[in-house]
Amino acid sequence: MFKVLIDFFVGTVLFIIFLILKVLGKRISSNLCATIFSTFGALTKFEHIAKKNILFVWPEKKDTEVKKITNKMWKNIGRNFGELIHLKNYKPLNCSQTKIIDLKKVEQLISLNNKKKRGIVFFFCSLWKLGVRAYYN
Repeated sequence: MFKVLIDFFVGTVLFIIFLILKVLGKRISSNLCATIFSTFGALTKFEHIAKKNILFVWPEKKDTEVKKITNKMWKNIGRNFGELIHLKNYKPLNCSQTKIIDLKKVEQLISLNNKKKRGIVFFFCSLWKLGVRAYYN
């Protein structure tokens, strides 16, 4: 019973947060969430894990460089969270920040997939894995 109440509370809080972000608009909500995540992300255990992983890969990195990397990481996660509510309006073909290298090949794959009912695997170099979903809308 207690878990149900906690889940309801968390769901209500997230609903209110997303509602506020929707009203603020994409740019403001993206910047606001980037600031919030970079401020409070450094206080979590994940900051320590990220620093440890960075130093494992690049042991020569200085503390200031590691801090810069983790700060950019938190900002990126915050921006993705802030822009998530605006994904419905995202049109990758009309967006100046989207770069599609071979659109004809993508359209061929989608057409082939619709005929044969097979899955398609896409690889992305960032967190914006949701662009393919927006392509179908």
